[in-house]
Amino acid sequence: MRCGVYRDRLYLTTATLPCVGEPREWSVATGADLDLGCGLGTLQWSRQIGGLDAELLPDTLCVRQRRGGETLKAHRRGRTQSLQHLCQSAGVLPWMRDALPLVYAGTELIAVGDLWQDARWLRRGGGGGLRVPLERRAPFDLSGQARADGAVREAVGLAVREAMGLAVREAVGLAVREAILSRVV
Repeated sequence: MRCGVYRDRLYLTTATLPCVGEPREWSVATGADLDLGCGLGTLQWSRQIGGLDAELLPDTLCVRQRRGGETLKAHRRGRTQSLQHLCQSAGVLPWMRDALPLVYAGTELIAVGDLWQDARWLRRGGGGGLRVPLERRAPFDLSGQARADGAVREAVGLAVREAMGLAVREAVGLAVREAILSRVV
């Protein structure tokens, strides 16, 4: 297990964090699924009013993990934002961001899993488009919400109690050292 702190909360995760891995091609066709591996789930195409405009998309897209510096225009009237900023605003845990499947049409980022679609690629006029739902199979989601059975919850509880005990022991040790130093000076 690994321990991390984000926004003043303690998170315990598996020792090996999931990531999308090597880039792979994905066909643009309703019913074409892409298994992301590592227990991350499966990307699927489905119909959505105002979704991605299939007429603008090439026959095959590329799905890969983030590399840094990606940008996306999440709203038609909004400005282009960095993926880092979008993730921070949505509360996506920093160590889970490599688990986000980024969908590219050529060199352009058009979707980030089922979280965001680039507004420049959306169908105009309210017609039917495509969306990218992600059927998740991971034992956790990107915001750190655990989906675990009783045994896992018990193990996590024990790890948290041990981590808290260590923190208390360290705090007490620091207070004792400060008290000793204040008497010596």
